[in-house]
Amino acid sequence: MALIRTLKAQAAAELRKLIGEEYRPGDRLPPEGQLAQRIGVSRNTLREALGDLVLEGLVERRWGVGTVVRESTGPVSLSLTEIIPVREIIHGYGHEATLPHVAIEEVGCDAGLAEMLQVEPGTPVWRIERVFAVDGTPAVLMRDHARTRYRDQEFDPHPLSDVDVDLITLIREAGAPLSRMEGHLDAVEASATTARLLAVEQGRPLVCVTQTCLSDRGSVLLHTEVYYRTDVIKLNINRTVRR
Repeated sequence: MALIRTLKAQAAAELRKLIGEEYRPGDRLPPEGQLAQRIGVSRNTLREALGDLVLEGLVERRWGVGTVVRESTGPVSLSLTEIIPVREIIHGYGHEATLPHVAIEEVGCDAGLAEMLQVEPGTPVWRIERVFAVDGTPAVLMRDHARTRYRDQEFDPHPLSDVDVDLITLIREAGAPLSRMEGHLDAVEASATTARLLAVEQGRPLVCVTQTCLSDRGSVLLHTEVYYRTDVIKLNINRTVRR
């Protein structure tokens, strides 16, 4: 279970965006006090967010120098413990994020999907399929099933054809009280369709994260399957030991 956008996660997201837009590998970041003031958080929160970026390999701390942006080598690092838009993470590592494939259609729920979304079989839902590429290489296949209405307001997912629009924000703007996500991780083999979309051979091992997005009252608002190419995207989990 992961809470959506903790204060530390927001700070880390702002830092990734800032680094992606204004800094190059080898550049030194401003002192912590200046960074904290710029993104509007306390120095303690800023320091925790920088710690996450160090673990991800985006920056490094050098004695007597400060915090320095690292070279973009190897795969992009994505945390499974925070809910962060994929394109935001890709940009933060200095890479270009694109959507080489987008398919949005209204479909009727089969029995399995209806049970997961807590609706009647046959209920219309949006099926949203997107492939995120890192510098032109397909890396993440995301399949979402969302309701067509949230709080008596029609939901239009078509803005998601723009890589800079993320689904979580779009649903929250539609009035849905998103609170948390729950899910599980599996090792799977690429099906024929998944292999074609991710430009890999059929049967290639992939990591699949299946998750549901819940409201603050526990109702299911969204069901998602995400497939990762681990040669392009590195998945990590950051944990803190309780004192």
